[in-house]
Amino acid sequence: MSLLISVFKDLFTRKNQPALVASNGGRSPQSYFDAAFAKLEVGDIAGAQEIHAELVANFGPSPIADELTFAIHSITLQKRFPGPNYLVWLTWFHTILKPRNYVEIGVESGKSLANARSPTRAIGIDPSIQIVHTQEAWVKLFKLTSDDFFQQQNLKELLAPDPLEFGFIDGLHTFDQALKDFINLERFSTPETVILFHDIFPVIPITAARERVSTLWLGDTWKVIVTLVKYRPDLKISTIPAYPSGLAVVTNLDAANDMLHNDYDRIYNEAMALTLEDYLPAMEKHLNVVANDFTLVQRLLEVRKKQA
Repeated sequence: MSLLISVFKDLFTRKNQPALVASNGGRSPQSYFDAAFAKLEVGDIAGAQEIHAELVANFGPSPIADELTFAIHSITLQKRFPGPNYLVWLTWFHTILKPRNYVEIGVESGKSLANARSPTRAIGIDPSIQIVHTQEAWVKLFKLTSDDFFQQQNLKELLAPDPLEFGFIDGLHTFDQALKDFINLERFSTPETVILFHDIFPVIPITAARERVSTLWLGDTWKVIVTLVKYRPDLKISTIPAYPSGLAVVTNLDAANDMLHNDYDRIYNEAMALTLEDYLPAMEKHLNVVANDFTLVQRLLEVRKKQA
């Protein structure tokens, strides 16, 4: 934790130093920034939040205030989600599953896609792909929204001769898009297929707003897990509390089950009426949270094979 705080402090101080202007009786935004990080260094997140509120009250919205918000959110989540983070888990899943194919929705810079290793054949989908990370596996990229991809491309032919073995949904952070992406991937799956959802475990309410109002943003994707638990009890769903926003694991998929597609409008309307406040106090129960532990999750995967 102290290393993370140090990295944030060094990064944000260097970035904002030229723009800092003393005010408020000689006190500068940097002094608020330093005071907030002093609180974070001793684990006083509430104290850091109070100083942040003073910074905004005295100087108004600003880049340094936004970056302090991001640091507070990130450190809050690091404290809430100790253990392996989601990228470490992605590496682990690729190592354990050794999938013949992999589909990732939401590629961005290619950081998570880079976890795929030969001989896995990977397909990446994102309308704003900007790959900066070296890819180790065979990769075919599609600069499309996921909706356009499934309308224009034949995933069965792209995966041939195998069904989908491993998928990762990390695209647009809205419930309905995440649900559509799942529906589309399940059509090419088997009971042994593993699909992961990112950004589905909200802790800080502002980060779970449907419209983005914070740098660290999950959106309302948590609703997709609640929906699947309710409407698809045949699925095996567990959520790993991995930094920064959880990782849901779904198995026992059924390509012939079209319930979600057929009842999409009703499910959508019901989910849009759900409020985070009603679910947040018992979110671990609603998301079927398990321990952030490799051995436990490996046992869950072994059960999936026995049941397939």
